[in-house]
Amino acid sequence: MELLDWIPLGIVLVDTAGRVCLVNRAAGVLAGREPAECMGLQAREVFRLEGPAGEDAWERVETAPSWASGTPEREGRLTTAKGVEVPVSFTFRRVPDGLLLLFRHQASISWMRRSVAEMVAAVSHELRSPLTSVKGFTATLLKSWERFGEEEKKHMLLTVNSDADRLGRLIQDLLDASRIEAGRLRVVRRPMDPVRAAEEAVERARSQGAEVELEVEVGLPQVRADPDRVSQVLDNLVSNAIRHGGGRVRLRVFRRDGELLYAVSDEGPGIPPEDLGKIFGKFYGRGRGERKLGTGLGLYISRGIAEAHGGRLWAESQLGQGATFYFSLPLGEG
Repeated sequence: MELLDWIPLGIVLVDTAGRVCLVNRAAGVLAGREPAECMGLQAREVFRLEGPAGEDAWERVETAPSWASGTPEREGRLTTAKGVEVPVSFTFRRVPDGLLLLFRHQASISWMRRSVAEMVAAVSHELRSPLTSVKGFTATLLKSWERFGEEEKKHMLLTVNSDADRLGRLIQDLLDASRIEAGRLRVVRRPMDPVRAAEEAVERARSQGAEVELEVEVGLPQVRADPDRVSQVLDNLVSNAIRHGGGRVRLRVFRRDGELLYAVSDEGPGIPPEDLGKIFGKFYGRGRGERKLGTGLGLYISRGIAEAHGGRLWAESQLGQGATFYFSLPLGEG
């Protein structure tokens, strides 16, 4: 039963006498009752369902001929214990010795539709630019190879290569996001030097012309972590600070309360308090709720990586005073 309580879909099992014999927490919440209160009661009285035309959904099911696969999913209303009408989508399934009711709030369906639409829009935008570049340069070279000098050809091929890398990163981000969503993100832990990971992240940023300071606490121990995933998080935090923050960017590595901490600070405009809890969601742009270039998956994936290590990722900020992102890893496992 505890496992069913993790499922956001309302689940109700009804015996042949019409009594509730199993109900998960999501169903109880939608009905406005504690799950334990529902047990043994008549299902049609606890879960008062109406179809789209206001008809009694239970009566339709009870009078319908036997079906094996169940009823099509329909939209309707559920009246809670306090008399509040909740828009829901529901379906019934025949099971041995009873009936299974599955339902969910219409708002969750609308959210999923919006989420899919946002993902398609973000991915389409990100794909269009590099694909246009790749197509344009390759078509030009194929058509007029002899007209260009070696340096011009090299420049165009380097651009194509860079855009191909960008497409690869986009695909990897989408795969990582789907793994996090499904709880299947894997990290391969092994002893690693946390300072070296920070040094390499700073070196990569500096190689692209950015100015990043590094401050390291002396005598830091090794940690057990996935070096590639740690680098992925650090690169994302540092690049975000450079791109969105502005001013001096600083990466600190230190320990506190049994954790190793990476802290990336900038001197930019800061993040509004109401956005601090939202910026780690999928497709959410940083700062003032504005959409920025990119899929908006970087912080979502970075938090998933931190949590897969048993660590955390959070941000602190004051408007006009920049922002600091903290990435923690457990110590004592090195």
